[in-house]
Amino acid sequence: MAAIEPKTATLKNGKEVCIRTPVAEDAPRVIRYLKTVFVDDRFFMTTEEEAQKWQEPEREQKILHENYLDDNKLILATEMNQRIISLSNVHAGERNRNRHVGQMGISILPEYRGNGLGTAIMQAMIDWGTAHPVIEKLALGVWADNAPAIALYEKMGFIEEGRKVREVKYADGQYDDCICMYRFV
Repeated sequence: MAAIEPKTATLKNGKEVCIRTPVAEDAPRVIRYLKTVFVDDRFFMTTEEEAQKWQEPEREQKILHENYLDDNKLILATEMNQRIISLSNVHAGERNRNRHVGQMGISILPEYRGNGLGTAIMQAMIDWGTAHPVIEKLALGVWADNAPAIALYEKMGFIEEGRKVREVKYADGQYDDCICMYRFV
């Protein structure tokens, strides 16, 4: 089972949040979060329109339950005042040759960015990856124009290992590169 003990983190503004593993019963709140965060879709591969197609309570309950039971996949929800304000994940590769690599992802509602929340979430995922019996390397991708995220990842010990040029094409016709980053645990 991939779960962590709930962690309380105090943000720079003095407010407290709880970082924990969501369960199937959290599906309605997870969907509300996803509907909100994907409006700001410039930093995500999934667009708001695409996200709406798969935000069904039964589907989300199944995903949360299956991830909770899988030792190699961790989902974290951060909540404040019973509201989910961030979702993140790390999962080990599914094949024998890449099982040692934990792929990471993080999303935070815009109004909660820049308060130290990303640092607390990243540390929780790094701690889980470090304790995992198979994971040796954590990896993530970030759009090249997302300077705050890149600064966070570098602060957490991630190093650029490559760049996928023009990996993303936006509706307005502009492109962005994906920077691949890693750190060993």
